[in-house]
Amino acid sequence: MIYLFEDRKGRMEQYLSEHLDSNIIKVAIIDCAKIDLMNFLSSNFSDSSAVIFHSSYSFNDKDITNEDVKKYFSDKKIPFVYFSGGLNNNLVLENGVTNGNVNSGDMYINLTSFLKEYKDTKSIIVALLVYGEKYLLNSLLELQAVCALYLFDKKHNYILNTEDFYELIDLVDARLKEEELKEDKHKLIELLNMNLEERKLEKQALLSNIQKLTEKY
Repeated sequence: MIYLFEDRKGRMEQYLSEHLDSNIIKVAIIDCAKIDLMNFLSSNFSDSSAVIFHSSYSFNDKDITNEDVKKYFSDKKIPFVYFSGGLNNNLVLENGVTNGNVNSGDMYINLTSFLKEYKDTKSIIVALLVYGEKYLLNSLLELQAVCALYLFDKKHNYILNTEDFYELIDLVDARLKEEELKEDKHKLIELLNMNLEERKLEKQALLSNIQKLTEKY
């Protein structure tokens, strides 16, 4: 079951064009004291597959924080996504699980596709909820952008040095989190590791390789 913690029903009704399928997602509330929070969460949400949580959720007990709730689910490796009108869309790898932050409007726009994927395959694809159906292309474009930014002051024929390779490997590892990109990610890191010893990889050759990946999607 996916649980949606939304305390502004008017906003939900404004964005959603269809009723939620109660067999796969439920709108949930937390109405306990902080001292009882862990037991409350365990008793009511033990079947959680993912949690979508309004970042300004209003608790009856003001001592409870969002992070108290998030920690419970994160410790159990249950994907946790914050949504709010003021959030920028991004993915965060925490405790070996992909979590996310997403703008409220985008979340509700992408929710139907996210739920359909879950219903059809039982897969929780946080990137789909955060970025929409073009989430794979989005990750590759972000990688392309950060690599280009890192190398922006270098000439096209600039040959990457040892420090560059380590930095770029970290960028690839951090940006490409989706399972569907696992093979492409491996090949790109393999390219960087192979050229780390030979020191023959030019800036433009690397960027061209990333461009070819984006064209696949």
